Amino acid sequence: MHVKHYFAVVIFWKILSLVIADSLYNTSGIDLSECKISQLGIEYKGFINITVSGFRCQLWTTARLLHKNINDTDFPEKSTELAKNYCRNPTRDRRGPWCYTLDSTVIDEECDIPLCDYKGKYY
Repeated sequence: MHVKHYFAVVIFWKILSLVIADSLYNTSGIDLSECKISQLGIEYKGFINITVSGFRCQLWTTARLLHKNINDTDFPEKSTELAKNYCRNPTRDRRGPWCYTLDSTVIDEECDIPLCDYKGKYY
């Protein structure tokens, strides 16, 4: 009988912790085409295609030749084609979203993607 009670309590606390975590960190109302949730920005799905220095981004399908370890599954869209030439972070680079540039003097550079502000909190 004690074992059943123990498991019921464990399940109760698991559910409660999930509910509390969801209410504290609920990001369902955030438009990921406007901002990034984390510094890494691996979830960012926006349309910015210019780097911090103003260089235009290259298509990710073309950039495959530069970085052979990047796959479709590394993008939030799950497709290099759908990622077009938008700033993304398929390599989980600590700089955050970046892209290969069209400028021959700068191979790749990070992009200025704002952090999300959700109900007065920055994520």
